[in-house]
Amino acid sequence: MTLTLARFEDFPDTADKWSRFGAPMIAAAEVDGPGQVKIGEEATYDVYITFEGEPYLNADLDNVSFLLFDAKGVLAASAAATAVEDGHFTVVLTKEMTTKLEAGSNKLVVAVVSKTVSVPTFVTYEFVTVAP
Repeated sequence: MTLTLARFEDFPDTADKWSRFGAPMIAAAEVDGPGQVKIGEEATYDVYITFEGEPYLNADLDNVSFLLFDAKGVLAASAAATAVEDGHFTVVLTKEMTTKLEAGSNKLVVAVVSKTVSVPTFVTYEFVTVAP
């Protein structure tokens, strides 16, 4: 018995169509910014999102947002981060947000939700607030 295989030229999918699913694109995130913030002043933090060392495409992200917890662990504010470029977002703690904080240690939790995987990424950044 002989079997002959031939390529179907009109098949719409390329041979590597499914290779992108070889490794789940779980984002890695890092926050960089001031370690000390004066109460009532604005503070900006950079969020870098990568996969295997390369910037995560913003088109592949569903949502990047943050939660701000005060020194007592109470949620003080939450909002969306702002896209700067692929893999780079900024979180701005407004004057109104930092006014809600007391002197002490606070937490900024950034949540990254991808369109390509169902596993979100969370990163926590701790900073201190001081009286103006």
